[in-house]
Amino acid sequence: MLRTRHILCYTALLMMGALCCPTFLSAQSASFINPAGTTIETRFTLPEGYKRVPVQKNSYAYFLRRLPMLPYDAVSNNSPPESQHVGALNLYPMNNMLKEIQLCVRLRGEYFFRREQYDKIGFSIVNFQRVFYREFVEGLMMTIGDKSYSTKQRLGVERYSSFNGYLGFVFINSDINTTLLDVQSVFINDIMPGDMFIQSGSSGGAVIVLDVAYNPSTGDRIFLLAKNHKPARVAYVLVNPKERWSGSPWYKVKTEGDKIVTPEFVFYKHDLRRFQDMMVTTAQK
Repeated sequence: MLRTRHILCYTALLMMGALCCPTFLSAQSASFINPAGTTIETRFTLPEGYKRVPVQKNSYAYFLRRLPMLPYDAVSNNSPPESQHVGALNLYPMNNMLKEIQLCVRLRGEYFFRREQYDKIGFSIVNFQRVFYREFVEGLMMTIGDKSYSTKQRLGVERYSSFNGYLGFVFINSDINTTLLDVQSVFINDIMPGDMFIQSGSSGGAVIVLDVAYNPSTGDRIFLLAKNHKPARVAYVLVNPKERWSGSPWYKVKTEGDKIVTPEFVFYKHDLRRFQDMMVTTAQK
């Protein structure tokens, strides 16, 4: 009888789609994930009573919610352990995207690139200079350490190959500490899509907030996190280790203590940052 019950439960999970993915999801996880969803917004469903925070159309938050996901049953070489993620973003692979902070930089730059706002793309590098995309493409002469660079690109700013070359240059010549020059601290209760948890130093880490929802009755906020995994150059939506019992990938703002515990790193609520050029537009939401 007990064996029969196990078989029936297993069959039910298969019918629900919970076991069709190599990144095995528990029956609880299945209630928060729509296997047919192709974007962040359509793949990850909300806990009961929650609504996604309103965002302006064509804003950075709007862009992040519509990031494409790899198919639900997709697998990738060098993937992180199945217990650490609940799906992978379908982004064009970049060979130089090896550091965690680089996903945050890449997505911010990609947002402006897709909107053809080329003059807004600019990030700080190790010599404390901010390098802008258009200037990079048109040609800069600079020396960083013992290396000299001539950055002129044969193709124009509208070509993705030029943008890819720009990001490669920024990635090689930047780190978490340089990115901190481009961001500001944010109070955890004001968390929005596009914010980042960043800890500096040689052992530091970074994750990006892809989506945020709230409970209208209580005001409580929850959020999704993502990071790129070395060396696969693929970005993954993270599980919430503290919600394994429920299977929810959503992290809670209202928790005991100050820690934000991710599968590989422990952040603190005061580690929350936002790109400086987002401060005004977010305040106007």
